[in-house]
Amino acid sequence: MTLIRVMHIVCKNCYKRAMSGALFLAGIFTFVVVAFLLAGTLVLLGAGTSYRRQEPEKTVPYECGELPVVPTKKAKFSANYYPFALAFLVFDVEAALLVPWAVLSTSAGMKALVAGAVFLLILLFGLLYIFNQGALRWE
Repeated sequence: MTLIRVMHIVCKNCYKRAMSGALFLAGIFTFVVVAFLLAGTLVLLGAGTSYRRQEPEKTVPYECGELPVVPTKKAKFSANYYPFALAFLVFDVEAALLVPWAVLSTSAGMKALVAGAVFLLILLFGLLYIFNQGALRWE
């Protein structure tokens, strides 16, 4: 027994509403299918008709318009950048999470203030931990 038939049995007046809901869902499904077909067709059309030229310049990493100073196979990067990059990512996500909290905290009251304070304390403890571990010291 389908859901629409059950709706018809339960409430005869609800049958029209159930049909309009089914047509609405069918429209959404059709839209999604057509969108995926169009996107797939355009990707395949572009891949099939594009002109590919292999040049040695395309394999060189781009560094602000300059040629690399050291050949890429011999380039050595310092691992000292990674702790700074990870700390930056953690505190950048923190800033992204604090903006909506700051907007909504005035209407949410004391509960939001306590939640934000706990969040900031956890981040402060994380910052103190990485500082004590020496991850922020440059050698």
